[in-house]
Amino acid sequence: TKKWTNIGSGVTTDEKFTFALLDMFNQVVYDDNSSLLQIYPEGFTNAQRQAFSNKLSIEASQGFYILEDFEFTYKANQKLNVTFKSSAIPSFTRLPIPDLETSTDLTVEISFRNCGIGEFSIQVNGFASCENCPAGFWQVNPDTTALACEPCDSDSMICRGGNLVGPNYG
Repeated sequence: TKKWTNIGSGVTTDEKFTFALLDMFNQVVYDDNSSLLQIYPEGFTNAQRQAFSNKLSIEASQGFYILEDFEFTYKANQKLNVTFKSSAIPSFTRLPIPDLETSTDLTVEISFRNCGIGEFSIQVNGFASCENCPAGFWQVNPDTTALACEPCDSDSMICRGGNLVGPNYG
């Protein structure tokens, strides 16, 4: 099982994950521009699956599935197995070649972090999302389950939202 760690629940990631569709010679299938990679969190109903991610399927582009600017929403400080399934290789078309491993899916263990500096936890549909503190508020605990941010002292601080906090001028 592959592992992704330190994922913020409900936070748009700046990381990019690339899956490649390989043929039996371990070459990328560059002419695939239509198959889909679908995302299935373990044990979720379809309604829960809809709430889990802003991207539930990715279309191939020249044999690659690129997952970027995505959000996974689950629970802070928890792990979840997520299966990525491809429609590219139907089981009835696999060649009977000895010792050739084929798979249409990949399971990844995702470890969600607690909310961080400039974030607070909000509960929605049984899931916990990390949201940025709004302007005028702050939260400096680097590993938190705080349900709200603290108001800034505008005489001594500038709080522009999230972790954009600093001393006031003067």
